[in-house]
Amino acid sequence: MHLLFENLVPNMIQHWLGEFKGLDQGAGNYEITEDDWMEVGRLTVKAARTIPSFFVGTLPNIAQDRNLYKAEAYSFWFQYLAPILLKGKLPNKYYKHFLLMREVIAMVLQFEITYDEIDKLERMINQWVSQYEEYAR
Repeated sequence: MHLLFENLVPNMIQHWLGEFKGLDQGAGNYEITEDDWMEVGRLTVKAARTIPSFFVGTLPNIAQDRNLYKAEAYSFWFQYLAPILLKGKLPNKYYKHFLLMREVIAMVLQFEITYDEIDKLERMINQWVSQYEEYAR
């Protein structure tokens, strides 16, 4: 779990903000504007007020206080809030790419998985990596 939520998810956020290892968006246009990202942060805080602490400990403003995010907060934010908050903020093909990653994460976090689901997961991961390589060049 920590590999996903302390590595992959923060790295993708850095990509979307144009902060990933000094890389720009290349030929793509996947960066979220600063104003849009600030709105995502405000809406995260607003949503967090309505979520019982049983489901997630704390969800600070992801735009201003991302350094306070731990695996649990990234996990909840990415799986449950980001699909709503990033819609219209990322161009459609990048949004669909994000949703594919979210679906992969949801599958790998299942308590049980069938052999058919493992095969499907392999195809989905291969598709996600291929698209990532295409979109991030």
